Amino acid sequence: MDEKDIKIDSDFINKLYITAQKNPPEYNEITLDSLKEVLEDINTQMAKLRLAASHAGEKFQELKSPLKQEPKSQESVLIIDDLCIITYQLGVLFKGLGYNVTVAKDIYDAVDKFKKNHFNLVILDLFLPTEKDGFILLEELVKLKDLQPQGVRIGVMTASSKEEHKNMCLEKGADFFVEKTENWQKNLVLAANVEK
Repeated sequence: MDEKDIKIDSDFINKLYITAQKNPPEYNEITLDSLKEVLEDINTQMAKLRLAASHAGEKFQELKSPLKQEPKSQESVLIIDDLCIITYQLGVLFKGLGYNVTVAKDIYDAVDKFKKNHFNLVILDLFLPTEKDGFILLEELVKLKDLQPQGVRIGVMTASSKEEHKNMCLEKGADFFVEKTENWQKNLVLAANVEK
């Protein structure tokens, strides 16, 4: 097969050259050798990125290891949400912060686990699946938190942007309230640590 018989996807070729941080040549200047050169450049860049990522991972482990020895690693969080994706995401997040994580998916499970264990932090979704359920659970947890040996921070998270929901949660005893907007997980962590 002659090189002239090969069809070239110019968009793909342009992307390759841009990835290799080179200016794409004119269509008639593209050869198999020039493409091979570009791919080798991309391979070299990928190897450098992998090496940099490896060094960054090692540095992160070095920075993280002293944190494991702090008392925070003994703290426990109860995450209450009926959506598995949310409990999974928050579970990974809080485990990474050194918390022991317990998950509950409904009111009854949450109350049962709250009565049987000590938690430093409780995070509940307001809609379980309705706001009525969330408010009922919040009221029950606020009543039960006096039975815990130490203070428990209770936070509410919700996709609702209604100011009345925030006000009602705080009136009913929530320590903090986080709306699920952009960067809400980061805001949740910041709010959860306010009282620390």
